[in-house]
Amino acid sequence: MSLITHTLENLTKALRTALRVSIECNERSENTHKILNVLRQVELTLMLHQQPIYAIAGTQGAGKTTLAKSLLGIDDSWLEANPGRGEQIPLFIEQRHDVQGDYPQFIYVCAHHKTGEIFDSQPRSGDELKQMLRDWSQMVNQEIEGGKILYPKLIINKSDSFIDEEMVWALLPGYEISNSQNHRWQGMMRHVMVNARGVLLVTDPTLMANTNQSLLVNDLRSVFADRSPVIVVTKTESLNDAEKAEVKASAAALFHAASSPVVAAGVDNKAQWTGELRAAFAQGIHNSAASEAAAIERLMALVNDDVADIIDNLNLLYAEQDSGEERTVAILEAFDKAAERYEQQLRKAIKRETDGHRQQATDYCQRRYQEEEEGLTNNLKGLGRRLILQGAEIDRERKNRVLDAWQARFEQQSLADHNMVALETLNRRELRHYGLSQETLSPQRLASPAATMGYLSVAEEDNSSSLAPLRHLLGSAATRDAPPQLDQLSTLLKVLPAMTMEYARGWVAINQAMPAASELTSALRPQQILDAIFSAQSSIHPVKTALMAFIGADAADGTLDGEVGTPQNEDSGVFTPVAIAGKAMLVGAAVFALYQVAGVVSESDKAQAWYIERMMKELAQYNENVIIERYQDTMGDLRQLIEINLNRLFGVQDVLTQKSYLWLAIQGLTTVQKEARQYEASIKQYLA
Repeated sequence: MSLITHTLENLTKALRTALRVSIECNERSENTHKILNVLRQVELTLMLHQQPIYAIAGTQGAGKTTLAKSLLGIDDSWLEANPGRGEQIPLFIEQRHDVQGDYPQFIYVCAHHKTGEIFDSQPRSGDELKQMLRDWSQMVNQEIEGGKILYPKLIINKSDSFIDEEMVWALLPGYEISNSQNHRWQGMMRHVMVNARGVLLVTDPTLMANTNQSLLVNDLRSVFADRSPVIVVTKTESLNDAEKAEVKASAAALFHAASSPVVAAGVDNKAQWTGELRAAFAQGIHNSAASEAAAIERLMALVNDDVADIIDNLNLLYAEQDSGEERTVAILEAFDKAAERYEQQLRKAIKRETDGHRQQATDYCQRRYQEEEEGLTNNLKGLGRRLILQGAEIDRERKNRVLDAWQARFEQQSLADHNMVALETLNRRELRHYGLSQETLSPQRLASPAATMGYLSVAEEDNSSSLAPLRHLLGSAATRDAPPQLDQLSTLLKVLPAMTMEYARGWVAINQAMPAASELTSALRPQQILDAIFSAQSSIHPVKTALMAFIGADAADGTLDGEVGTPQNEDSGVFTPVAIAGKAMLVGAAVFALYQVAGVVSESDKAQAWYIERMMKELAQYNENVIIERYQDTMGDLRQLIEINLNRLFGVQDVLTQKSYLWLAIQGLTTVQKEARQYEASIKQYLA
């Protein structure tokens, strides 16, 4: 799953601006600490949605640390089990392939305490790691190399792990009922669990039998509802097969996770269960619509509560600043209103044009899906590829198909063309409303220094023009001229955004960035498929065996294409032509009946239609947000230019006041709130 990383990156940038200006204005320490705390959560959310991160969760004493050490090849010098002592900090364990020198390696990810810039600390010792994990206050209050700690990270070689891939684990503190003493680190732990790609839920037979933990289990269960975690029952090495089966069934019942894989693990018999856990991890961990809704809800609580508090504090700080020259403030406020009005019109225009492109791209992508994946045969091919762990490749193909469709030209128009039409149409309407035309604004009317910044100016000799007062705002006014009054500028300020965007529209509309495929939401797998085929019911279970044999026969000819053929090396395969035909007939009859009864093919195709439509909607919102962001950047630069000229004109020396920076910080955070709420409203329609 994915929240729009572009919005999270914008929030990080806005928080960094807010932190810097708050410190420069001597804001109270509790308010700057709040900004840092929100920055920590946003940075964590961004990381959780940019990388494949899997949480190792469970109550205190379940054996999470011991399991992590065993699976990831980490020794006691870096991690040690602490039953009853309780860690308070999530530890991110990153598996890399390009590690050099001595590893593991422990570092802090920090934010500079004045600028909010994110950086990695120098490597630290294992003893410091073990001590820090047990002390939340140390993490949030300690300063490392000029920065505040956001979270700790342990870097290991992926070859030491039971899964030889580049990925990140989040070893979480013991799950507790949140209270006034632990709510800060428990909140951070829950934030990671809800946003992680998947969850390994760790428990043991003793904890499962402890009736005193029923309230805790119920609370824990509510956090990963509909997540289908992989459940690992530790400390089972002394149990026989029948006892392990009973424990596994009890764990599934306890956590209401009948469809989740359950693995019985132990310290002394790792070889017996590691393969089972690896297979369960590859096939069983996934997100659902409900889990994604929970992640969005958590992010929106951050945006609607914590970010709103920061904006309120900045507004108070803004009101406390010395306003300086009243005429400058009045002109800037009038410009701000004009910029806000144009932005509202721009949002409507861009959305209207983008929606047209989105519908055409959706139709095109749906047609390609129908050709490549729709129907029984294609579904069986895809299912076979997933069963041999090619699910990630399928997801990449589906994402790239959406991106290809989005970047295509329809009716000889690209997305950039639609953006240009929106800006051109809006500017023409705005200019005509104020008695101007696009032809009036010729490039020859640009003059330094505004020309070098891409802004409109007016030649000095054009004194009779109704645009002449703009010379004062944009830097080309002669010093002997009398400063303009606000009433002289009122109309020009209203049309100034459209005049500016008429010159900037090429940069805003055409230079269009695209999100990476990794930033897009992965397709939700229709769970009925795996649930049905791997069901233990006697009427369906034989289909699993037959299907796996069919996949083996399919692969015997050196390809996995849904066609059963003769092995390339006759001596190397165990399938004879008769056996292959028999397997194919068995699977064809049994699976076809299963699909007809369960309606899985139909559900799978519906799920992909849903996925394509949702991705197109996210790409449309991404385009709209990028256009608005570039517009606001342009208006922010233009505002500073106007302020510089007005302060020079009125004899004010402090040309870049703190009040202006505060306005930019407030504007940035407010814009991100709008983006996040827009995304929330849109995605809830699809998740309903």
